[in-house]
Amino acid sequence: MEQRGLNALARLDFSSWFDYWHTHPDWEFKGNKCIENQQSVIELGYKFQKIAEGLCEKRLAPIQCWSTVCVNTGNNAVYLHTENGNGTPFPHTFEGADWGSQDHLILNAVVNLDTHEIGKYTYPDEIIYVIRKRA
Repeated sequence: MEQRGLNALARLDFSSWFDYWHTHPDWEFKGNKCIENQQSVIELGYKFQKIAEGLCEKRLAPIQCWSTVCVNTGNNAVYLHTENGNGTPFPHTFEGADWGSQDHLILNAVVNLDTHEIGKYTYPDEIIYVIRKRA
C-alpha cells in the first residue's frame, strides 16, 4: 500500500492543475479489519499528506493539500486541488467543517497539532475528519 501511494505522488506534474486529485492509502480496505490496521492506515495517509505538502512547496501557483479519515478506511484519501480547467471552485472552502476537533483518539496521537489542524464533518450516517496544514 505504501509503495502504491508513493508511486502516485512521484508521478504528479506540479506544473499542471488539480481538480480534487486524490490517492488512497488503503486501496485494500485493510484498516477495516482491526484497530491496529486502522492506525497504520491513518499514519500512512498523514505521511502521504506531508510528502505531498513538501512537493507543493515547489509550486509557484496556489495549491491546497489535505487528507480525509473515514470510518471505512478505504475511503481515506489525500487531496490536491488548484484552479483548474474544469471550473471546479477554488479554493475549496471546507464549508460546514468543525475545526479544532480532538475527539478521534488515533488522530490525536498521529497528527502534529502544532503544524496541522483537524476538522470534522458530521453527517447522519457518517463522520469524516479532515486534516490540513495550519495557515
